[in-house]
Amino acid sequence: ISPKANAYMAAKPLPELTGNKAQDVANIAISQLGYHEVGGGTVYGAWWTEVTNWGTNYTKLGWCSMFANWCAHHAGAGMDIAYDKRSAVVSNSMNWLRNNAFADTTLKTKPQPGDFIFFGYGGSYDHVAIVVGYDSATNKVTFVGGNQGDAVTKFTMLYTKSAKYGSQTISGIGRPNYGGSAPVVGCTCNEGFAGYYKCTTTSDGLNVRGGHGTGYSVVGTIPSGATVYVSKAQGSSNSSWAHVEYNGIKGYASMQYLKRQSEYDMTVTYDDHSGHVDKVNVTVYDHVTADELELTVSEQLPVTSSEKEAPVIEVSAKDKFRVHLEIPLDSHNSGVMPMILHSNGTKEIMEYYEATDAGLRITVTGSARLQLINKAITFPDVPANHWARDAVDYLTSRGLMNGKLDGTFGQADPIQRRTVAMMLWRLAGEPQVTGSVPFSDVKRDRYYMPILWAYQNGIISGYNDKTFRPEAVISRQHFAAMLHRYTVAMGLGLPAVNDKDIRTFTEDYSKISTSMHGSVQWAVNCGIIQGRSSTQFDPLGATSRSQMAVILVRFLRANFGTV
Repeated sequence: ISPKANAYMAAKPLPELTGNKAQDVANIAISQLGYHEVGGGTVYGAWWTEVTNWGTNYTKLGWCSMFANWCAHHAGAGMDIAYDKRSAVVSNSMNWLRNNAFADTTLKTKPQPGDFIFFGYGGSYDHVAIVVGYDSATNKVTFVGGNQGDAVTKFTMLYTKSAKYGSQTISGIGRPNYGGSAPVVGCTCNEGFAGYYKCTTTSDGLNVRGGHGTGYSVVGTIPSGATVYVSKAQGSSNSSWAHVEYNGIKGYASMQYLKRQSEYDMTVTYDDHSGHVDKVNVTVYDHVTADELELTVSEQLPVTSSEKEAPVIEVSAKDKFRVHLEIPLDSHNSGVMPMILHSNGTKEIMEYYEATDAGLRITVTGSARLQLINKAITFPDVPANHWARDAVDYLTSRGLMNGKLDGTFGQADPIQRRTVAMMLWRLAGEPQVTGSVPFSDVKRDRYYMPILWAYQNGIISGYNDKTFRPEAVISRQHFAAMLHRYTVAMGLGLPAVNDKDIRTFTEDYSKISTSMHGSVQWAVNCGIIQGRSSTQFDPLGATSRSQMAVILVRFLRANFGTV
């Protein structure tokens, strides 16, 4: 405490601090009970003069306000209480708490020890004291203040607007942060109003307050037109209040001045000539709080093999934001591939997408430009209503299977062993390997690399006579074995979709090679290869090219879910 003139009594001894600054403020206030003014001045005023360097005119300031600040200072509150000479004026003390901590003039917030309690006439601020207790059962508050009968005294009264302290009533409370956050106001607000809004006030801005209502202190201002995040609100009417966040400001604001923004825009434009969809623009605003959005294009897009007629899809989103876009198509979709259009003019097949009942579902991370191109090959022996048409479209559009030299697909032709090796090699990305095959009947033609790769990866093993028999028709059990070995070699895991035991194929179970039992059981349980009937598997039978297409598509769906 600063040196004092003889007119001032020394402050009373202070209690030991507990570390709870709010409670310590209350304890220090109680410790000064009975301190009297001498000659029109106080030791608290002398301290305040020295702190603020304000000269000798401190006696005109509010002794009550200087006392409250002195108690807070000695409790270690530091800058949580304003060291501003204006805070020695009661109304300025209330304003400082409004702008820098928390204040409530509605009396909805229950007082607690360490709060500043203000009194006045009809909402004015003429006196301030320190709350030292509150009884929720009786709704009575106890406070200690200076300049009450020329002494530091304690008083208890009802915590209501109508109760009188002398001739004054309670105007509100202020709560310094004391190193923590302001209290959260209880409410029944609904999270269904969460989202981004635009501040629509035409004045200087929208006040953000410490609670629901104009009686709470202003903690910040949102400029007109600024984007405001609302976490929840009482409702959407003009009288409703919202929990808002803006540029680091958190508090409560009137919904009357907030207009909800959409999280995205989707625009579909049409070609001037034929009237078909020409372009789809999806813009995701930066203020979306989630990491991703699920959207659906509002119009069917045409399936076409013409790059000039294929619609362009432009997605604009911030980096790492994911957009899952459902795209309805107007016809067959199995041969349609989303092509990423790079800025340098090159195109690339999109890695992650899947077929849906209505079209395609693509996933874009960040911004992207795409086109949906139908790359499927049309064959006279696979008409639109053919049972394997979707599978043939899918595999031919991706170069996994081709047609024959006569222009047909050869849908009924049985597949050969070398064809399966070729398909699996293509599916693996056409890896290049070195070495030589140990089979005497494998020529150095376009099948040589796929067969060599399949041999080196344990997918094929050949026969005891050192032959591979590349042109031989592959049996259904050997086809199952090659698919199973491929799955193991690639480190893939297929989920089982049934628990059928292959021993229930009673008509021909005995014909399944013992070494193939595991592979056939795997293929059946994963739903990749089905029996000819419930009691027949036909392990030695052939598989047609159209059947192979369907089986490969099942295999891809089980592995990657992209078909």
